[in-house]
Amino acid sequence: MTENSMDLAALVVQRPEQAAQLVLLFHGEFTDAQAMVPCAQALAAVFPQALVACIQAPHAATGSDARQWLGPVPAGDEAAWQTEVQQALPRFQRAIAWWQTQTGVASDATALVGFGQGATLVLESTQCAPAPASRVVAIAGRFANLPEDDRYRGTIHFLHGKNDSTVSYHHTIAGAYRVRDLGLDLTAEVVPFIGHELHADFIEATVEKLSQHISKHLWDDALAARQDPPTPH
Repeated sequence: MTENSMDLAALVVQRPEQAAQLVLLFHGEFTDAQAMVPCAQALAAVFPQALVACIQAPHAATGSDARQWLGPVPAGDEAAWQTEVQQALPRFQRAIAWWQTQTGVASDATALVGFGQGATLVLESTQCAPAPASRVVAIAGRFANLPEDDRYRGTIHFLHGKNDSTVSYHHTIAGAYRVRDLGLDLTAEVVPFIGHELHADFIEATVEKLSQHISKHLWDDALAARQDPPTPH
């Protein structure tokens, strides 16, 4: 089912009568929302109480029917690319907020999954204040700017193919090290023999990460609670 969220179309893969969770998926460059449907269907099977939707990027890709999150920038111009990412973020955030309002699901029960350009926006959203989701999965993407502080209290999952010739896996390694050094919660996997594609192994890993991983912050909070002295009565 296709719907409009603000000015962005979306393919709704699952809509429970009363959503307890929200899972939004964001496709990569030169594709469209349909490309994320296999991953969305796999997540819907595991989270039956989640509204699951694939969001369509706003820009037409030059010379094709595909879509883009970012406008064109000169090849190799990192500064122009970073600027384009920052300009894309407000519309990206508005779409997430629209779905949260429609479902009544807050950020702590929202998960974002992105591929390629979508993964970059998903990663950058963790640096917004407040962050729109408590869990993000970035597949074959990268930070536009590495985080500078430990503000994000959720979990970041990195997935990347070692044979990716579009976005080098070295960006995931750099991002994972920075996130780790800041004390944030993360997982990171670089998978051999996979290129820039939404591979079945990545879909399986996304389901596993979102359904089984327990945030480091939850463990830390539980440990701190056990160590707190009892309150006198």
